[in-house]
Amino acid sequence: MMKLALDLNTDYGAFLLRARGEFALDGITALFGPSGAGKSTVLNAIAGFRPGIGTVEVNNAVWQNTTDFVPPHRRSIGMVFQSGRLFAHMSVAGNLRYAERRAQDDGQRISRKMVIDALGIGPLLSQSAGTLSGGEVQRVAIARALMTKPKLMLMDEPLAALDRKAKADLLGLIASLPELFDIPVLFVSHQLEEITQIASGLIAMRDGHIIDHGPLEKMLETLDPMVTGRFEAGALIVGEAGRFDTEYAMQAIELGAGRLWLPMRTQMPVGTAVRVRLRARDVSIALQPIQGLSIRNQIPAQIINIESEEGSFAEVVLRCDGQTLRARTTRKSVAELSLQPGMEVIALVKSVAFDRRLQ
Repeated sequence: MMKLALDLNTDYGAFLLRARGEFALDGITALFGPSGAGKSTVLNAIAGFRPGIGTVEVNNAVWQNTTDFVPPHRRSIGMVFQSGRLFAHMSVAGNLRYAERRAQDDGQRISRKMVIDALGIGPLLSQSAGTLSGGEVQRVAIARALMTKPKLMLMDEPLAALDRKAKADLLGLIASLPELFDIPVLFVSHQLEEITQIASGLIAMRDGHIIDHGPLEKMLETLDPMVTGRFEAGALIVGEAGRFDTEYAMQAIELGAGRLWLPMRTQMPVGTAVRVRLRARDVSIALQPIQGLSIRNQIPAQIINIESEEGSFAEVVLRCDGQTLRARTTRKSVAELSLQPGMEVIALVKSVAFDRRLQ
């Protein structure tokens, strides 16, 4: 586990960066927040591209402060940008050789063969980098970063320019990096769909400040809607894959006390751990199970809290078999249904609410 300590303080015109905290980086940690929150600035400071804006310490070693500065090439990091930034005039193999020459000796922890095999880029080695598709560019960019044999991978929205299929392919690959190469990843994104599939921890930013951090599941339960936006607020549900309905292409996710049916293209092996993000706006509440309704997901739950807002809306916090759901509804509905903490209710979730998951 890597320890990261930040104390960053600078002004860019009207934007004030005040990012402080100590973090344990293990597996994949997401640095999340709305556009303009300061995520890329923080990542660039860790990489060594923003000298003079404060302190960065990794495993108690000072990378920069008011008196000391370790240049980027000596920080043992691999950086993957949104655009890939390959050398277009070189072949894929040439890009890898360039990175390999900059690598610090780490024994055999990361070898050329490991990287090529893991990234599946063997058929691309002789191809010019300028002829690659968007997904191939990012795949090679990750490989090139790994060839420097880093101790930490930094990824700045590496999927932003890709289509859905390319994103899905690369997400699975990125998720495997910590285990395959024994390396933590700090992954910048403002897309919760990406983060919920691969991250184990989350650092939340807003308006230049790090406002909270912790395990992903807990963070998504309590994260300030000012960070996610009310439209995207929700919770993360963890279950196991159950049976697959081949006729209707629906996958059962067992939650213990309840079951979700998700539209899926292919069957998951029974028992596979599954994480699903449910947006509060996709969850409704009924006082009892409803017959003759197209909504198939009807989950027993208990009301834990009701968070009323100014204006028309409220969020009802629900507990289902030890997990938290959130339902966004109107204050009028809360009053007409006489909803109160402690009540046993039914959470209704449309199957189409899962369509935006990257599958």
